[in-house]
Amino acid sequence: MSLRQFFANLPKWIASIITILQNAAKDQAATAAVSAGAKPLSVLDLLKQERGSFGPSPRTGGVAHRLTDADAATVAELIEQYALAPLDPAMMCAWFRGESYFDPGAINPNNQDAKPGETPEEAFLHTDLGIGQFDGKELLGMLPGLSWQDAESKAFDPFWAIPQFARMATGLLTWAEDVDNHLRVAGVTPPYGIAQVLAFEAYNAGRTGALVRVLNASPNAANAFAISANGGVLVPMGPNDQTTADHAFTAAERAKITDAAFGYGNGLNTRWIHYKLLLGLK
Repeated sequence: MSLRQFFANLPKWIASIITILQNAAKDQAATAAVSAGAKPLSVLDLLKQERGSFGPSPRTGGVAHRLTDADAATVAELIEQYALAPLDPAMMCAWFRGESYFDPGAINPNNQDAKPGETPEEAFLHTDLGIGQFDGKELLGMLPGLSWQDAESKAFDPFWAIPQFARMATGLLTWAEDVDNHLRVAGVTPPYGIAQVLAFEAYNAGRTGALVRVLNASPNAANAFAISANGGVLVPMGPNDQTTADHAFTAAERAKITDAAFGYGNGLNTRWIHYKLLLGLK
């Protein structure tokens, strides 16, 4: 980023910081009130309290716009409609707050991944779009047969994006519960605490990326692992794994994994717990 760009964006960054501080003050007041017995917030109240603006990010170029009252009402209604078990409204709010500040028009071009002279379509492939921050390559897989321009429009449409997000999040939660159960049956205490943290992490890093951290193994090993009955050791069973010794997840290797490896998942989990309090959910 040039010095000129830095100074041009400085007012926007200052405004983002001010918004964060203002939201923190509102959150503190609402938390104290609800904790003292006041009526919990509605989803719409929560969105209006937490909405903000962000960017452009100096590194990625990501931008989230401040949610309008009209968009807040639409997003709140869709969250309440699609937050079906195992999801709940607080969980969806935590996810969207972390991804996009609830902005259906949020965009993150991931400028760090751009290549000189790339076409608009090539740029689309590494861009995260909409309230769910779906990346372009992923969108084309979700919407086979659509042009990249039409896929982009879908990502920016909350009436498509929020139901699609709910389907994806439900799948991740089911998958995470299954992985968590396998770990616990094998006598392994998962480093991420609860299954939801793994699901949150997988939305950000992909299922393989999350498993790489859990297994402390290669992507290939993480993609196709099985539980060994031998002392709770996790042994990958992929066709390209010539030896299990390279990837066995021992107690010593587990000790290397810290909470920092799950910063995104832990952060969303903390926000989820907090939003449940504000919304009056158990």
